[in-house]
Amino acid sequence: MSFAFDGNQVRLIGAVGPGGGLADVYLDGVKQLCGIDFWNPYRLQQQVVYYKNGLSNQRHNLKVVASGSGNPRSGGANVTLESVQCSSASGSAGFGEGGGPTEPQRWIFGYPSRQEYVDS
Repeated sequence: MSFAFDGNQVRLIGAVGPGGGLADVYLDGVKQLCGIDFWNPYRLQQQVVYYKNGLSNQRHNLKVVASGSGNPRSGGANVTLESVQCSSASGSAGFGEGGGPTEPQRWIFGYPSRQEYVDS
């Protein structure tokens, strides 16, 4: 499977299961260090099987190549891709309208008193 997209992040959505196989991923012609293993003891659909973010915001080419084999636990070599999601969103999520805390915050686990704790 080959897919061209414009953006700075991409996700592959697929199905995994007992007969899942292995696949290699190429991004802009470069083989990625981590491939995809579609094996899982239970069949699940709509799973994020690969993602990459932090890309330059431009045209990219993503290619997935099935290896024709599975890991030792797999009963097959199935590679099932259901969709590709890509985005060119940028900016920070922030804390919403209030802006969030600006000073240090601490939790003291196991402190039973209801009085404010003042650190020396």
